[in-house]
Amino acid sequence: MPNVPTFIKPSRTMDEVQPLSQAVTILNSLRGVETSVVLDLNILNMMRSVMSGDSTLDEENLSGLVDFFNSNLVCITPGFAFREADKEYVAGLRADYEKFMSWYCPGYIDTPNCTHDFGKRARSREFKRLGRGDRYTLVIMYTAMLAIQVISKEPQGASPEQKFSAYLDFMRTDADMVSAIEAEVAKYFFFDRTRVRDESFRSRCKIIRDNFNKGGKGRGRLQYTLNYARDLAYYRFTALQDGKPLDGVVQDCWLVTADQALIEIAKSIYFYPCEGEAAKFVALARNEEQERSDYWTYCDELFQSAVVRRQRSGKSLARMTKKSWKKLFSSQRRLENKVLEYWPAEENV
Repeated sequence: MPNVPTFIKPSRTMDEVQPLSQAVTILNSLRGVETSVVLDLNILNMMRSVMSGDSTLDEENLSGLVDFFNSNLVCITPGFAFREADKEYVAGLRADYEKFMSWYCPGYIDTPNCTHDFGKRARSREFKRLGRGDRYTLVIMYTAMLAIQVISKEPQGASPEQKFSAYLDFMRTDADMVSAIEAEVAKYFFFDRTRVRDESFRSRCKIIRDNFNKGGKGRGRLQYTLNYARDLAYYRFTALQDGKPLDGVVQDCWLVTADQALIEIAKSIYFYPCEGEAAKFVALARNEEQERSDYWTYCDELFQSAVVRRQRSGKSLARMTKKSWKKLFSSQRRLENKVLEYWPAEENV
């Protein structure tokens, strides 16, 4: 069922996505671990819709989430979503979130270490208008999503395998950055699902591709692409914080989202906690259809080969240099121009 808030855990030790349960929160509490729940923007928008009277709690499928919050000791984190909202929108969004929590979850109060700098950040739907910190945070994901868009157009007549290979070559050479979760999106984006026999897997492929190909013309398409990057940021940042202390308290981090594409991505790729690093290693979950597929075998092996080459060169473990950042931002700008060329605004057609 679409638009149902769902808990996913990007950092975990098994392929299957386990739900966040009361047993987990109780065990965490006994161990002195804080259960931290990251809300994405679609959840905040659902809350705002309820508070504005445009819909009800049940119509937004929020009743179960409210019951969970009222029955379990968890720390709710909406900060990432506030960073995503436009400057003109964030004040009202924050106010409605506070009203929603006060009305439906009256037992919750802001933690002592929360921040209220909502009006101070440079927010925008355009990448170049973001604050410096947000640009550096999102540029890898944004560049990868731009590359997928452009490579879907060129070269003409290329096979799905050739397109994925072109994507990896670009990210490895031009952008000088190869990242697993963006590559996983590329695999789904270029995949031809028409011959897939497993209906649930065919549905997953469609959901992921449709989400990362919502269309748009001109700068509108760039704005959509930035949103794709932010979708992946939720997933990555939740994993990065997992298992780490915040003000001395270790975090067990979960993401709650109604974005079906993120829910489906979580079934396919996750971060395996190892050697004290919750987000250092990635694991791929493959079903029988993928294991039999020449396409998926080819793409997985090609990506692994690219990773090994970077490891041998020392790049995967090296810190980003000023030169590397400059190269990455240069690639991002070139790709933006390509997107504007391939999907011109209507008035320029």
